[in-house]
Amino acid sequence: MRSVPGIVLLLLAAACGGQPDAQAPPPAPSERAGAVLRFDTAGAAVFATNRETGTRVRLFEDERGPMDDEGVSHALLSSFGPYVSYRTEWYAESGARPSYGTTYTAVGVQDSVRVADLRTLFAEEDVVRALRAHPLVVQQGVRAGDLGGLLAALAEVLGCTAALDRWASSFAVAGVEADSAQVTVGLPHGCEAERGTFTTLRLVLPIRPAVRGHFEDLRVYAPTLIVKK
Repeated sequence: MRSVPGIVLLLLAAACGGQPDAQAPPPAPSERAGAVLRFDTAGAAVFATNRETGTRVRLFEDERGPMDDEGVSHALLSSFGPYVSYRTEWYAESGARPSYGTTYTAVGVQDSVRVADLRTLFAEEDVVRALRAHPLVVQQGVRAGDLGGLLAALAEVLGCTAALDRWASSFAVAGVEADSAQVTVGLPHGCEAERGTFTTLRLVLPIRPAVRGHFEDLRVYAPTLIVKK
């Protein structure tokens, strides 16, 4: 993929290296005793298996060949319990200007694979509190009370800079400290005029007792992309 000006790599784990090689099949993550999900690869595809249910699903498959700038590539970001998050980057030549961008996707692999929702893992009032305290929200002067109003007001001020329609499933867990999880919500650009812009919201959210066990086998795999304009 061609470089996008202004991209800064923020390492989420000291063990992480540079960007994955888009021309090589994604490596299989190392096994970890007690982890709910097991990962394996076949060619350029990555599969996840839930050890408890036996369900095996294909998470993604890179669509870029050697020496090919165009296409789609992916990288695992984090996994915890039956949940896994990954990053997708795409680049395509289209007319006078290329199209490119970045998204995050979080899914749960249990009896089947389903799109994850941040609100099923963390209390909605905690999500609202963390969003309202985020510097971006404070700087924009967004003061709505409930989550719906807060997101609507934030979408209005951000405009094309960031799309909020998939915010609840566009996240990765960067770490766990005490009883809180460090969550990164990734927002892709909202229109082609802002193509390539990727906004991240780093939130610290209390872990609900009912799902605390999911975070005991947290694994973080790759850097997070932050675009600063």
